[in-house]
Amino acid sequence: MKKITLDDLEEYDPPGHFDMTALRVVGKEKDGSEMLWLGRSHFLPGGGAELDASPTEKVYHVVDGTVIIVHGDDQREVDLPDGDVQTFTRNGVVTIEVRR
Repeated sequence: MKKITLDDLEEYDPPGHFDMTALRVVGKEKDGSEMLWLGRSHFLPGGGAELDASPTEKVYHVVDGTVIIVHGDDQREVDLPDGDVQTFTRNGVVTIEVRR
């Protein structure tokens, strides 16, 4: 068990993301976790992520603003306003857009 504070977070640069800051909270190189990792992302208005498929499952929880998820298979848009959560299965292809 390990307590992590805001001062412990380290910035990283996720490929294909733009106009944003990403902080690794738990996992991967941070603490050796193999089953879980948690990141904290702050997107500026107009920021987002290019079309991509992730090999891992993901969960996005929107704290402030609106995130638009565009599904790559049918271009369906899902709006995620404050407080909403979106889960993604492995290899789900999406684009992320941020609007405020």
